[in-house]
Amino acid sequence: MPGVIAATGTSGRTWSLRPTGLVRRILMDPLTHFVIVGAGLFLLYSLHRPQKPRIAVTAAVQQSLSSEYELLHGHPPDAHELGLLLDKHIADEVLFREAIAQGMHLTDAKTRERLIEKLRFSLTDAVADPSDEELVNFYADHMSLYYSEPKLTFDQVFYAKAPADPTDVLARLRSGERVAGDTFWLGSHFEDYAQSMLRGVLGQRFIEGLHSAPTGEWFGPIESARGAHFVRVQAISATALMPFTQVRDQVEADWFARKRESSVQAKVRKAEEKYDVAIER
Repeated sequence: MPGVIAATGTSGRTWSLRPTGLVRRILMDPLTHFVIVGAGLFLLYSLHRPQKPRIAVTAAVQQSLSSEYELLHGHPPDAHELGLLLDKHIADEVLFREAIAQGMHLTDAKTRERLIEKLRFSLTDAVADPSDEELVNFYADHMSLYYSEPKLTFDQVFYAKAPADPTDVLARLRSGERVAGDTFWLGSHFEDYAQSMLRGVLGQRFIEGLHSAPTGEWFGPIESARGAHFVRVQAISATALMPFTQVRDQVEADWFARKRESSVQAKVRKAEEKYDVAIER
C-alpha cells in the first residue's frame, strides 16, 4: 500500500508503519535531502582528508641538540634549556619547509648555489689513487697547464698622486738622479715577481705597461689603482714548461679533479633526461 512501511517483528508478525504527516513533510523537504548529502560528503572528507605533514623530533635529534649545547656551553642543557632548544629546532624546521613551499630555493641565488654544490659533492664518486703512468700521461696530454708564468724584475719610483710635471721626473731619472717619490708598501725593487701576483696588487693595466717598457731604461708613468709608477724593467722571464718532477703534486690534484668532475657530469647528463629542456632563441 502506498505510504505504508512494512516491518516484521521478532514474533513473526508483520506490522504496517504509516508515516505521519509531519514526518512525510520532512522527508519530502529538499532541505532535508541537502542536509543528508552534505553530511555524507563531510563524512567522506573526514575519512579521506590528507594528513598534515609530520615533524618528528626523534630521540637522536634531541641527543644531537643536547650534545651541541654541551659542546658550546660546557654542560648539558637542563629541562628548560632543552625545551628552548626543541622550540627553536621545530621553528627552524617549520620555516625551512615554508621556505621550500614558497620556492625560495628556486629564486635565491646563494641558496641555489649552496644546494647545487652540496648535491655536486654528494654525486662525486670515490677515485682510486692514480699510477705514475696515468699521471705522466695526464701531464703529457695537458702540458699547457704546466707552463710557468712570466716573472718580472724591476725598480720603481712611486707617486700616490701623479706629479705636476711627469716629463721632468722621467728626465731626472734617466739622467741618473735619485728621485725619492712616495713610499710604496712593497718597496721600490721587485725581484722575480710572478705576473699574477703583480696583477692582483696593481692591475692588468700596470702589467701591460711593464711589458711595453724598454728593458734597462726608466719609463713612465704607468697608472695603477694605487697611483703613478715610473719603472725600470731589468728582466722579464719567458714562460717555460715546468718539468713533471717539479709539478707532480699539482698534476695529481688536477687528475683527481678531472676524474671527479667526469663522474659528476655523467650523472648530471643522466638526470637531464628527466627534463624537457627548452632554450629560447
